[in-house]
Amino acid sequence: MIKINSDVETVFLLTGPETSFISNSIVRDIFRNGGDISKLVPAEIMHVIISEQKKE
Repeated sequence: MIKINSDVETVFLLTGPETSFISNSIVRDIFRNGGDISKLVPAEIMHVIISEQKKE
């Protein structure tokens, strides 16, 4: 049986969107289907993704 210490409080913190995790496969799927990933990918990486797409 799990005993809970009543003197300890639990704090649940949510991260902001800028520091949350999203799977790269989800980002790739959104991009391949014409979705906007600009808010999911750093601006420095966006030009790399676009140039890679042009090579295909």
